[in-house]
Amino acid sequence: MRRVLIFSASTGGGHNQVAAVLRDELEQNGYETTVIDFLKESNRFLDFLLASGYNHLAVRSARLYGLIYRTSNNKRVDTRLKAVLSRILRNKINAAVISFHPDLIICTHPIIVNVLGLLKARSQVVLPVISVITDFDAHHMYISKYIDAYITTPCIETKKALLQGGIAENKIFPCGIPVKRDFFRQPERFQSAGRFSVLLMGGSLGGKYLARVINVLLDNPHPLKITVVCGRNYRLKRNLQLKYQNIPSGKEIIIYGFCHNIAELMDSADLLISKPGGITTSEAIAKQLPILIPYAIPGQEEENAHILVENHLALKAGKISDIDPIISGLINDSGTLREISKNMENLSGSNSLDTFMALSERLIDGFKASSSLPGAR
Repeated sequence: MRRVLIFSASTGGGHNQVAAVLRDELEQNGYETTVIDFLKESNRFLDFLLASGYNHLAVRSARLYGLIYRTSNNKRVDTRLKAVLSRILRNKINAAVISFHPDLIICTHPIIVNVLGLLKARSQVVLPVISVITDFDAHHMYISKYIDAYITTPCIETKKALLQGGIAENKIFPCGIPVKRDFFRQPERFQSAGRFSVLLMGGSLGGKYLARVINVLLDNPHPLKITVVCGRNYRLKRNLQLKYQNIPSGKEIIIYGFCHNIAELMDSADLLISKPGGITTSEAIAKQLPILIPYAIPGQEEENAHILVENHLALKAGKISDIDPIISGLINDSGTLREISKNMENLSGSNSLDTFMALSERLIDGFKASSSLPGAR
């Protein structure tokens, strides 16, 4: 049985979410798969500093987080940071690889990319490695010429960033961030004569904005169905349920915590309102569900928002109060929604999981063939 080792980390939910999708897909295809949170396994202090620090800064000091993100995206700063992190992590990472003895390694977090790149450069790891970029902006931390393949968003900006970093074009596979197969099933939209349906997400790290968005939606003069997903922020869920027990006539509001049926909720929505996390927006693109971005965490989410708007895959509200006229305009003329949905369809022409599985098999077979040649290590 072929074995795959996936390295992830809990700095935000996206890296682990992609790791889980890939694990499930691999196991359904007969692979033995293990997911390792490399920060927790390698260095508890670093895990606390990076994972807990990300969650704290993203919520309470977003501007500072954005400054750190932009500073670390500088090649000179990034090179020094990579060297420090590699020294801290490389022995534990190498030990994990030796212990599991995989045929393929996958990374869903940028830090691990360069640790594995260093180990491959020293021939301590002699295996194919795939890096999955979980945002639309390819941070410089992802760049390593020793990585065998990159799975990226289909937007040209992501590919361009890798090419500028020196990654060969034949290593870049812009098939989309891997999401569950449920998201590739397409519903009929823009046909209902009932309430305009809005799916509002972003509760885990964007909770302080949700109530403000809901207030704007409730003040809108049109009949609306508002579905709110608070994620694992259960205090927020309780507070919103108490606050919105009595709502204006013509409005319907449903409030959830963490949901396993996001694909179904997207099926019944006309519009997604969400901060632009890489995974949520990729799910919406696969579902061809138009996106309205009311806020973004400085850093990769701001870059995501810029790329999504530039590619006509999303609308951006300059401020939360702007949501009201945008919603009314979309209800009165659904042409914009149809255009965005069509752009998403054109962009997401292939199922990213099919490309991922074919790539994984090709890399494993190629490595086995080359390692069996006379003189190969």
